Amino acid sequence: MLEVNNSILEALEQSRNKLSDEAINHIKKYLLTQLHSDGGFVDRAGNQDPYYSVFGYTLAFVFDLDISIEKQLSFLKKWTVNNEIDFVHAASLLRFYLLVLAIQFKSKDGLLAKKLSRSEFFKNQVRNKLVKKVIRENEDLLRIIELYRSKDNGFNHDSKNADKASVYATFLAWTLYQDLGITNNEVSMLESIIDLRKPEGYFVNESGSRAGVTTTTAAGLLMTLDQKDQNTILWLKNMWIKHGGFTATDGIAIADLLSTSTTLLALKLAGESMSPYSDKCTEFINLHWDNSGGFFGSVADTRPDCEYTYYALLALGLI
Repeated sequence: MLEVNNSILEALEQSRNKLSDEAINHIKKYLLTQLHSDGGFVDRAGNQDPYYSVFGYTLAFVFDLDISIEKQLSFLKKWTVNNEIDFVHAASLLRFYLLVLAIQFKSKDGLLAKKLSRSEFFKNQVRNKLVKKVIRENEDLLRIIELYRSKDNGFNHDSKNADKASVYATFLAWTLYQDLGITNNEVSMLESIIDLRKPEGYFVNESGSRAGVTTTTAAGLLMTLDQKDQNTILWLKNMWIKHGGFTATDGIAIADLLSTSTTLLALKLAGESMSPYSDKCTEFINLHWDNSGGFFGSVADTRPDCEYTYYALLALGLI
């Protein structure tokens, strides 16, 4: 069975292998500037944020950042107690907790961590030893996520007990549940998004939407790889522009890192060759590397953050 997050960790590790020591240190210094003094990574306004922290802690795990575990766990507890939590933040907090424990576990078991790749360490050690703890200590967050299960057995990020699933929410739940070993109702969960694929091949995020979005279509393809719809693959390929990178939807002239990395991930896991994209995409990624050491999303938005840094390194590792 395809495990998306393991493939992501493998790609991020490949990106590290492609970088010089100087480049790695530059990126690590930037990531440390995005770590809040009281724990958690910050959003663009400089506030502690669980969503941005997922990207930050994933990179911290792959790039071996030295961080205070106690501060991170303290931030997690404070956020959980002091904030009203919706679907996206519940999913973020669960993954946040698993990643922080993974970083702690890796630092304690340094010898084993050196023998295994980071993706192997996460898959074969972290999940086996920590998942039960994560589930046991975060039952309230899991209950919140389940409140957003739609009547067609997918998930909808906007509404509790909605009639129809959304691709975004179902993808978040599917990948999180894979890491937590929760596989019940997985088949029907994925079936819930089939009717969101249009004859042209693209996916819409929710029932009633009309426009195809690249990130949504990439997620839809990943969840339906057993069908390997050629129209979907072709639609994604057509979002490529000759200057390098993939655009967010049809008719846009500027590519961005989010659309590029998610499309590359979907196409690669669908068995498509990366060679047509490698050279131009490498140039495209370098164009989005800021002097700070972080990456920004597009030439129309040149402010770096840890989310786009994650997507840049993911894209680099995929090609």
